[in-house]
Amino acid sequence: MRALLLGMPNSVFFFNHFAILPNLGICSIAGNVDEDHKVNVADLVLAHRTYDHFLREKIQQNPPDLIGLSSMSFQSKTARMIARMVKTIDPNIKVALGGYHASLLAEEVLKRWGKDLDFIIKGEGEKTFNELLNNLEDGERDLEHIDGLSFRKGEKIIHNNWREISELSSLNLPSRSSRLLTDGFHIWGRKADVVETSRGCVYNCEYCSIRKMYGKAFRKYDIDRVLDDIEACKREGAEAIFFADDNITLYHNHFINLCNGIIERGLNDIHYTTQAHVGRLYDEPIMIEKAIDANFKTIFLGIENPNQKKLQDLGKEVSNMAQKAKAVVSTFRNSKVITIGGLIVGNIQDKPKDFLNVLSYVKQLKMDATIFFSLTPYPGTKIREKLIEKGLVKNLHDYSNYDALSANVGTEFLTKEQVELLTEYLYDNFLSVKWIFETNIGRNYPWYFLKVIKNFSPRIIKKLYYKIHPNKTYVDLLREMISFKKKFRDIR
Repeated sequence: MRALLLGMPNSVFFFNHFAILPNLGICSIAGNVDEDHKVNVADLVLAHRTYDHFLREKIQQNPPDLIGLSSMSFQSKTARMIARMVKTIDPNIKVALGGYHASLLAEEVLKRWGKDLDFIIKGEGEKTFNELLNNLEDGERDLEHIDGLSFRKGEKIIHNNWREISELSSLNLPSRSSRLLTDGFHIWGRKADVVETSRGCVYNCEYCSIRKMYGKAFRKYDIDRVLDDIEACKREGAEAIFFADDNITLYHNHFINLCNGIIERGLNDIHYTTQAHVGRLYDEPIMIEKAIDANFKTIFLGIENPNQKKLQDLGKEVSNMAQKAKAVVSTFRNSKVITIGGLIVGNIQDKPKDFLNVLSYVKQLKMDATIFFSLTPYPGTKIREKLIEKGLVKNLHDYSNYDALSANVGTEFLTKEQVELLTEYLYDNFLSVKWIFETNIGRNYPWYFLKVIKNFSPRIIKKLYYKIHPNKTYVDLLREMISFKKKFRDIR
């Protein structure tokens, strides 16, 4: 059987300035199919403007039997467009969809997509996709017995049992050689790839859906397997690695052994990036020291909010977050490690003063970059249930703005548009001339940072224009910036 696995072409404005990364999940699926199947993968983000031409050409040259789509919530509209295009080119090609969004909304997605979609792969895809290929080869005689599969059978929709999560030791390394597109993946301009050292999460954050997918399980790969994977990336020319773990610092020994292994194998010439838990780093400062020794260059910290009451409302289990984050950021910054902080705004009871409090705190932290996430009612989250109960989710089935940066809901005191304007105000006040000269991004990656500044220059010019134009207001500027970001993200 021939299969083609696709990552979506959509990307989010802010993240594109930092990195363009490959979809590790589809490479892992490709690496875990039987040898008699031929699977290729394509990250369409590298063919953002010409993805439709690229796909038509590939399908017509060598038609696959099955096309698999990996999609996040905000990409679901694009995924459906691609599925429809595939069926138009060749109705005999089967189409499968995977990812958090499809897994948690399998019934809704299959109903809404109609005959454009044949299968949904729920949860981890490696074993389910392989079994689906084998079954298609045998004439679809046993689909009901493939765990992790939902599918259409005539006019009926069938949901098989969820598959138990995999023993990570049973998985092969990802098949990066299956990629059809390779030129353009980067972190701060350095050729990049993605590796994982663990899967799962044990925390109860109400804005996250990972527990709905995997329960409270946390699984670790053997460190030698991880190091072998890093070496494989290095042989392919990777100069930077992003660790895709949700909780890489959860277990002290696991992270310390990873850092020691990187150093012992001489892999600390690679620049590493990961997200890390503020509380764990604060409680175990040796992990910060080891990360610096192993050449971790960028750390993303999920701070979420400096207000402890709001943290509790979000289910974030870190006491005294404001002070702990300050200490962790300070230690990294002193060693010229780039810190990027994530803060959630537009919380259920937020007022304008709460946005200003977040801005004041961020300026005290002196992080190298900040992402102001807008509270988003993702499928499968507790926060979605709360927002629906309070009547704050106005469109239950439009996920096109679920990119974490766009406002999808208002608060009890603010409209959705007011939340969006206030969030844009935070960015406009964080990205200052002072920031340009203080951030470690410019110190560590000066030539790439000049490119980032160049990309932001239209904003600066617009700001000057709006200041002198008699009929333009600051709010008009914020609205235009919001519109620009959405145009960048959306696929037409």
